[in-house]
Amino acid sequence: MVSLQHSHVQTTAYINRHVTGTTGSFGATAAIAKAQKLSPSQFAAALGHSASQAAGIRAMFGTDTKTLHMGRGAQNGLLSSQLASHGFESCPRSIERWARLVSTSVSEDSLSSLARGGTFQILENTFKPYPCGIVIHPLIDAALQGHEIFRGRKASEPGPVQADQIIDLATIQKIEATVNPQCVRLCSVRHPATGLETVFSLYHGIAVGLLYGQAGPIQFSDKGCKDESARQIRDKIQVHADETLADDAAVLKLTFVDEQEQVISIDHARGSLANPMSDEQLEAKFLDLSSGILGEVKAREVIAKCWNIQEVSDMGDFVRTLASP
Repeated sequence: MVSLQHSHVQTTAYINRHVTGTTGSFGATAAIAKAQKLSPSQFAAALGHSASQAAGIRAMFGTDTKTLHMGRGAQNGLLSSQLASHGFESCPRSIERWARLVSTSVSEDSLSSLARGGTFQILENTFKPYPCGIVIHPLIDAALQGHEIFRGRKASEPGPVQADQIIDLATIQKIEATVNPQCVRLCSVRHPATGLETVFSLYHGIAVGLLYGQAGPIQFSDKGCKDESARQIRDKIQVHADETLADDAAVLKLTFVDEQEQVISIDHARGSLANPMSDEQLEAKFLDLSSGILGEVKAREVIAKCWNIQEVSDMGDFVRTLASP
């Protein structure tokens, strides 16, 4: 199935829709229909049922409803496949018809040709290093570099360097961020009120990266969004949209009160197709997310089994490994 997120459709309907909510149902339906070994006509019917249930708008970003989009997609997939398996029929070209809701420029023939042997869009997926909108990631990479620059400036001064006191906020006059317009459209919350809203705040991503040299679950949380130092940084940020920049690129310009400037350019964000996360980085992220629940010993056991999944003879045993102590 073609991913409309990559088809550069710029209609109002597309801009306002949440792609996970709109296409998630199709992915879940296809997976379940495949597992149930539905016939071609039943498979098509399942996708038809799914097309009539798919929904999700970006206005829900930063709320619990946004998370509902993913769960609802999985639920829609189960229902759609079950209906088809019991003989409920539907339109055989549902995806092509559904696409017209999102764009008036989508070619039904091109969608059909992709379905008959086009590029699998799942190959365009990557692992995310940060728990926020992926379009913010190049800005976070730049901010993390900025943090190291501040460490260097402070390290030249007498006295110990404290990780949470690297940046003297008074030395920063302004911060200019240049990004692809998609980042501005999706993640323009300047002062998030909740942890959920931090996920859609490019301003917050820059702030915590500069301040702490970290951009993990702690920073993108209810506590993190109330950080006064982060608020002060967010107020200093000016954002510029540049259509010539790729989604995974960004430029961060720091201007200090002494009029010195530091420009940091990111060509490809960490975790992008051109700059994927390393095995070590993936393990570090998994440990960060799971150790508090599983404990570090069990978390490392899970990692080892994942790297050798082809040798696991009993998936039930593997799943039991994921149980918390």
